[in-house]
Amino acid sequence: FNAWVIQILLSELLDVPVSIETAGAGGLSFYNRTNSFAYPNNPYDWDALKKAHKVQDCRYTDEFCAHVMPEVWEGQVGNIDKYAKEGVIENSGYTGYLGRLDFYIPTALAEKEPDLASFYGLRGDENRKKLAE
Repeated sequence: FNAWVIQILLSELLDVPVSIETAGAGGLSFYNRTNSFAYPNNPYDWDALKKAHKVQDCRYTDEFCAHVMPEVWEGQVGNIDKYAKEGVIENSGYTGYLGRLDFYIPTALAEKEPDLASFYGLRGDENRKKLAE
């Protein structure tokens, strides 16, 4: 949800109009009370960055268009290098975040079913049923 923080900073402190696009999953806005976060099919829309580089002002196109991609995980290093060499993006370096993927289960469930305390314990239909109960 870094995009919302960026939206607030740009729109309220710098008076820059901001829209948040999600590569086809619909737009987002921190200010929309009925907002729900829809995850896009393609989380990294490099074509939208290319479009913004070409048209400069996204208001002048009906195609997906983006000037910023605030979260890019390390699996995208090849694309970062490619588009930086093409002049489409400027690699501004790392933000300092360290990503970690985890899952959590209630303590009572872990005590009752210790196998589920590891992601290995989620394998197989029997363990999936335990988790669903």
